[in-house]
Amino acid sequence: MTRQKQNNLNLQRSRDVSQKAERGLNPVFRLETILLVGWVATLVSTPLIPSEAAVEFGTHLVVVMLLLLIALVWLGQAVYRGKLEARFEPVGTALMVLVGWMAVSAVVMSPYGKPRFAINAVWSAVALVIGFRMCLQLVTTSAQCRAVAAVMISLAVGLSTYGIYQYSVSLPRERARYLSATPEEQAAIRTLAGVTAPQGSPHVIHFEKRLNSLEPWATFGLANSLAGFLVPWLVILLATVTIGWPSNQGRLRRLGVGLLVLLPIIVCLAFTKSRAGFLGTVLGGLFLLPSVVIQTQDRRLFGYVIGVLIVGSCALVAGVWLVGAVDLEVLTEAPKSLAYRMEYWRSTARMIQESPWFGCGPGNFQDYYLQHKLPRASEEIKDPHNFILEIWSTAGTPAFLALVVAMVSGCHFFFHRSRRLKQQNDLTDQLSVSSDHASCSSGVVPIYLGAVAGLLLALPVGWMIDYSLSLEFLLTCVPAAAVAGWLLLPWVKAGHLSWKVTVAASVASLVNLLFSGGILYLAVSGSLLLVTALGIGLVMGESGRMAVVGRVRGTAGFLVVLILVLACYFTAYRPVLGRADPWNGNFWKSVAHEQVANWLKTGSDDALADFDRAVAHIERLDPHSSQAQRQLGMWYLVARKREDRPRFRLLALNALRRAADLYPGNAMSHAELAWALHVAEQDLGAAKSATESLRLDRMNPHQELQLGSRRLFDEPAGGSLTSGLEEVPAGASAEQYMEALSHSK
Repeated sequence: MTRQKQNNLNLQRSRDVSQKAERGLNPVFRLETILLVGWVATLVSTPLIPSEAAVEFGTHLVVVMLLLLIALVWLGQAVYRGKLEARFEPVGTALMVLVGWMAVSAVVMSPYGKPRFAINAVWSAVALVIGFRMCLQLVTTSAQCRAVAAVMISLAVGLSTYGIYQYSVSLPRERARYLSATPEEQAAIRTLAGVTAPQGSPHVIHFEKRLNSLEPWATFGLANSLAGFLVPWLVILLATVTIGWPSNQGRLRRLGVGLLVLLPIIVCLAFTKSRAGFLGTVLGGLFLLPSVVIQTQDRRLFGYVIGVLIVGSCALVAGVWLVGAVDLEVLTEAPKSLAYRMEYWRSTARMIQESPWFGCGPGNFQDYYLQHKLPRASEEIKDPHNFILEIWSTAGTPAFLALVVAMVSGCHFFFHRSRRLKQQNDLTDQLSVSSDHASCSSGVVPIYLGAVAGLLLALPVGWMIDYSLSLEFLLTCVPAAAVAGWLLLPWVKAGHLSWKVTVAASVASLVNLLFSGGILYLAVSGSLLLVTALGIGLVMGESGRMAVVGRVRGTAGFLVVLILVLACYFTAYRPVLGRADPWNGNFWKSVAHEQVANWLKTGSDDALADFDRAVAHIERLDPHSSQAQRQLGMWYLVARKREDRPRFRLLALNALRRAADLYPGNAMSHAELAWALHVAEQDLGAAKSATESLRLDRMNPHQELQLGSRRLFDEPAGGSLTSGLEEVPAGASAEQYMEALSHSK
């Protein structure tokens, strides 16, 4: 048997040499190399741009367009050749069905929500699936799989280093600057951050809580998102250090990987205090443990590795505890955090029951959630903190079923294919190592070039969306990532990455998404799909099968992607980045604000007419938003203060009544409606709304949101234009005023 393996290895080496020579002269191979560089560039640039803003502001549309163009060029060369050689698997097919139904949901539900959010969400999902499929086509060897994983691990190290710098230097500096500032300077700082509410309002309290929090977020908007990105790569790195490291490399290099690569990620993950991230990492590690036991032949080495991990983990926990990064609240607050999520999920279940087929539309969860939000719930969340419920509630039951099919087919694919290949695993493992070592330098260089290109791509994209990578980021993240990449080179050249490791990383990421949500955050869910694609590629690479598609089907695929490119350009890329967006209600809100301010100053009928036209667009593009209706009501109340026209009173009442209907569990919405009814001398309606406001307020356990801690209209939706709108006795709280109105008749 050993002689037969050696003969097969020799035969494989000779084939590799001839194939390498043929590829060097093959223009198709050179084109695919360029496409590989571009694809890796999208991977690296995505986490460097805030993923949470992709749906609302279209921050990743450049990346989406680049991925579509890569797929178009790849299909184009196949059409030109008359033959398409590709890898097909059931997971990608199910994901395509899922995204297709999301598009249907967006078309159906856009008239009832925010069309811009729905469009951006669909293109984010398209980018995820395109990136997944292109990984299977462009990453064809296990050495390339390891190189892609090494690049992403290095990026995780860089972001972790920057997160540690935030925790220890930049965030304390910003807190000190804010706390030492005068009230006027603090207001200016809040205004720069987009918070225009006065001191003591919930928005200001939330801003100051975030400022005083210890958790870093690196280039993300939330610490949980940073943790969600780190989790799968931490699991793969743990496997690399324990069972994947090449045997011909000394322990010193492995120790360097443990100290300079593994440690920063673990420390930063601990600093985020993400319970979902902790749970995902633990479960991923437990899923990985059988592979560690089976594959570690040297029992002394196995004991050494396990001992080092246990001692290192204990030392790390003690260290972060002593510096105050992790405290007892991480554990004691876990039941409360889970209770909050149960509240979110109960309201989400009502949303699904209300619209089971199409959901509320991709990207429109928040507005519909407020209509079902429990009075005792505190946050006005943008997603249900559960990726399954998010897909189900926003895109409907067919999308949920497609998601289930994708997960089930993935499990079936891995374990069914691995069982079929079990008899030749030993041979294929040796073949892959020798084959990759022979062609490693030529196969992985484009991946490292793509990593550099990704950093260069993130810089201009950031400038385009008014988000720039700071000098502090460049001086902390880039060197740390470069050192990590260098330390991982021996593993890339001669190490081992099993599909079981990628499955463990996928499990860790899924567990994190199960409790933190954010399935449309490209950097988080993109990491999940990437590790899944790498695992599928490793399994399919062992079988060596490539499906051949004829010119007709290849041309059809090319035309489909071409249509997607044109659709993305005209529905998203051009209107969003061109600043003239016919599907974005925020543009018309700024127009309405400008025109009502102009009318208040000049009394011009033209300005009032322009304001009315802008309001009509807002009603069309944002019809289900309680906040938008409240903003309209406040604008009409401001207009009424200048000229007490009956039309202004009626429109203000209608808008505030609609705002309360869309947010029925919010005490302040009913309180502001009660005040408007009182001003319109409708005391019976005012008393009814005031009574409902007080009833809801008694159900709210959060003091900063209770009426006793707030004033009417304390968060002006129109900025400084509507500040001071409340016409209540000086010092009176919203609760005191509602008590008085509730007894009026």
